[in-house]
Amino acid sequence: MTEGLDDELRRAVDPNLRFDIDEEISLNISKILSDEGSLLYDRYFFKNSNALIEIFYPSLPFNGEFPFRSPDYIRHILSAYPVENSLSGVEKILFRPRYFSQYSSELAALFFKKEKILVEYLHHPHLYEVSRDDFDNNQSYVLDSIEDNHRLGTGVQTGNKIKIPSTLYYIHTSFRSSHNDIDKFFITAVLSNDEHDLKLTEISEYYKTNGY
Repeated sequence: MTEGLDDELRRAVDPNLRFDIDEEISLNISKILSDEGSLLYDRYFFKNSNALIEIFYPSLPFNGEFPFRSPDYIRHILSAYPVENSLSGVEKILFRPRYFSQYSSELAALFFKKEKILVEYLHHPHLYEVSRDDFDNNQSYVLDSIEDNHRLGTGVQTGNKIKIPSTLYYIHTSFRSSHNDIDKFFITAVLSNDEHDLKLTEISEYYKTNGY
């Protein structure tokens, strides 16, 4: 899924992705989210007139910090999303603190459409560019005003294009796709050094050691 990928970081899907994600896809996500498995995660909720979304967020910090944006941030961007009926296709969002990468390609997210579960993984932070027309000309979603208050780092909104956070892009894209299977999101990062990759690997290994 390459449409709208943030050009500033030169990110694109690698059609020749070589690492095998079959094991990750075959994981019993429901087991991870069960009462026993979810001991590793804190639960938060987002609710509007069309959706009730349970957010699973790692309960264990890494060096005193958490590897994802805060649950309050996630609830805020969900509340700002204008196409509310698309949120009805999501019941759970799992922030899984694991990093899967090979040859600069990263597994960013999996969307299990039948189960209505979005799983987001550790990856290089980025934004996606989409057309305002995708939101049926709804102008209530003004990311630059959100950026002022919440430091989303959206950049300048020009013409008919806006940039949206990755979590919203996964929901937005999956809602518009016609199939009922699993949507897979990959990115490649072309960076001047591998410092970020090493850091993400270190964080992932820490969580793997602790049962995630």
